[in-house]
Amino acid sequence: MEGKPEDYSDQQGGQSTVYENNYDTSSQIQSQIQQSQIQQVSQKIDLLELDDNQPQQQQQQQPQIQTQIQTQIPTQSIQNIRIPFAEVLTANTPGSQTQVQGLSIETAFQKNGDKIVLDLKITNKTQDKTFSDFGIKFNKNPFKLQPDTIEIQCQPVFPGQTQIAQSLINTNGPAFEEPPQMPYKIQVALKTNLDVFYFFIPMSLSVLFSSTASITQQKFIELSQAQNIARKQEVLQIQIDPQRMKERLERNYFFLIGVRKDERGVELLSYAASLVNGMPLLVNVIHTPTAINLQLQVPHPTLMPLLYQAIGFILTLN
Repeated sequence: MEGKPEDYSDQQGGQSTVYENNYDTSSQIQSQIQQSQIQQVSQKIDLLELDDNQPQQQQQQQPQIQTQIQTQIPTQSIQNIRIPFAEVLTANTPGSQTQVQGLSIETAFQKNGDKIVLDLKITNKTQDKTFSDFGIKFNKNPFKLQPDTIEIQCQPVFPGQTQIAQSLINTNGPAFEEPPQMPYKIQVALKTNLDVFYFFIPMSLSVLFSSTASITQQKFIELSQAQNIARKQEVLQIQIDPQRMKERLERNYFFLIGVRKDERGVELLSYAASLVNGMPLLVNVIHTPTAINLQLQVPHPTLMPLLYQAIGFILTLN
């Protein structure tokens, strides 16, 4: 059903054909964030301009496991989904300069209202070393993401200890002039007092949704009829209450454009979202008792699996 919202009746155009390219979007949507190891890459990010001359502090060993939370960003009553942590650096991965091992990093990009936040879980698995003086930089990426500041507000991490820290992210960084690929990952360099570590951090496209509605019904019509837009039909095999589905989509910045019903009473919901760079995403949704039928429309085909994954996260994660 190539439906349009009910008040589109005076502007019905020709029906759009489904974009015919195939994408690997029907695999388990959780698999892309459950990475057990991400290898160090050869392309390095220059962190040498950071203050590497600070004397290494000898800290008293604390063998017991501890977790301390650095409350850099105030907690808000935001109902965005929470992306689970993914392990991006294993303890047996050496640093790039002095080959230090024993640092384990788990990360998750989150949407927090109108802000993008990087959560970091930093664990010291050494017996006799202390990690401190943390700094982070991003390589060029399609959405120009970069930390607000290089420095990470985090206490020293003693042997056997875990610290949780956060970094605010903006979209004013240098651009990588290639479309994002699936899975979408940001290459980063993490500086410590002992070494520099390189790894990739996965990101859900939902983190990049704008919190402001910017697509009107008229714009939705124009975009959905454009010849150069990529289209694909997908199915999410999940069971969810229809009202809960609507609430989850809308509180994660899919804005309802319109509703129509066919002669059988089947309801089609038209949603629109915008990425932080203004790129529009259109979704027609039909809810059934056993699945969610989707028609996805995006300006570039590489966004198709990323959008499908993001909708899956929105409808299944807390």
